[in-house]
Amino acid sequence: MLPKNRDAPFAAPAPSADERRGVVFDLSLAGYAYELTKGVPLDDTDGLRELRGGFPAGSPAAQPPSVGLGNVVTTNLFWAGDYLTAWARQWHDFYVQDDAVPFVSTAEEDTAVAEALDALARAGRARPSAQRLMVLRTASDYSAPPPGTDVVDWFFHSDTHFASGPAFEAAYKIGSKVVFDLIGKGKKVVGGGASAE
Repeated sequence: MLPKNRDAPFAAPAPSADERRGVVFDLSLAGYAYELTKGVPLDDTDGLRELRGGFPAGSPAAQPPSVGLGNVVTTNLFWAGDYLTAWARQWHDFYVQDDAVPFVSTAEEDTAVAEALDALARAGRARPSAQRLMVLRTASDYSAPPPGTDVVDWFFHSDTHFASGPAFEAAYKIGSKVVFDLIGKGKKVVGGGASAE
């Protein structure tokens, strides 16, 4: 895989603003949502504690559920494992080039939503996704197994890998708080951020 106008992976120069368009988004609306919800407690269960129990103490993967702010690497393929997570981290660092907001999650469908909005924007029918799209991601699984665990065995045992129920509950708890706040305060999204009308 090569970046646009390069003949080697991760080749200099760093991606220009045009090359990053649609890849790196305006974080002001995400910042608003994060500030609103960062203290909201999320459910922690015995099942979640068991899922994260194999990860090193103190690592992000071993922490209880919480609201965070981070970047997502999206592709049109579902993937998992240490090597592919390292691959995603490298591409993240190449495009973002900022340690302030780390790579924290993977996804697939968010890219398609952003592309559809951008196509409408080019037709003059919507604003660009970088200014108007806020994606709430909840983690239902890890992109790589705990250290010393075979990725194939781990990945194909959904009872020890996926936690979609708690993820759906967290999505509603956090997402509804943001939506109801925007609606209740009569806020209008302007210039990539939320401001009172």
